[in-house]
Amino acid sequence: MRSGSGRTWILGSATLALMVWIGGALACAGARPEAPEGPAAAEAAVRRADMALAMGQAEAAAAGYREALELDPASGAALLGLARSLAQLGDATQALALYDALATGHPSRFEALGPRELCAVLGAAIEARMAEASAIEALAVAGRVSELGCEGRISAGSLARVHRAAAEALAPGHASDAIDHYREAIRLEPQPAEVFIAAARLLIAEGRRPEALDLLIRGLGERSESTALKEFAVEILAGS
Repeated sequence: MRSGSGRTWILGSATLALMVWIGGALACAGARPEAPEGPAAAEAAVRRADMALAMGQAEAAAAGYREALELDPASGAALLGLARSLAQLGDATQALALYDALATGHPSRFEALGPRELCAVLGAAIEARMAEASAIEALAVAGRVSELGCEGRISAGSLARVHRAAAEALAPGHASDAIDHYREAIRLEPQPAEVFIAAARLLIAEGRRPEALDLLIRGLGERSESTALKEFAVEILAGS
């Protein structure tokens, strides 16, 4: 009896242990893994956004990169991805601001970028400002051409339009600055006769008649067909 009861006790204990083990295994199998947080979650969000951007889904990608930045504000990958996605969406001004933030917070990642990428965004930002009729703001953006190594990558015509628009905006109260921008526009690209006339008028108003005559001579050399330029030159010579 004693030995039989001992076997019963042993078997009962083993059964109980087995049931406890099975229950624990089932609980583990049914438990969901904890969601990653912070940088790990941000990396996962960046990977999803990278895939969306590669598939041409820039809007979805931008949302993904923003999610990643909320999870990890220090994520350079998310910052760069958001800049690229906004550039694809046509928001070049905001994209350029994000590239600036990348240069400040993640200089090594910024320096690894090719000039083609940065200069394309810079050019688009210039055109965006011009489309908004913000000549002075466009001029400020254009002033970064050398800083970003974009000489020769931004069209001379685009820069000439910026300088001409800036000259027209500055002429009423800042004649000397306006003259400088007219000269830069003329240097960058052949200009119509009215640009030479406008610059010459400012020079005369500033008491710089010899410079005005020199500019008109150049204009006549480039726009010899312009009757208005010839008549203005005759008027200036008659008043000398």
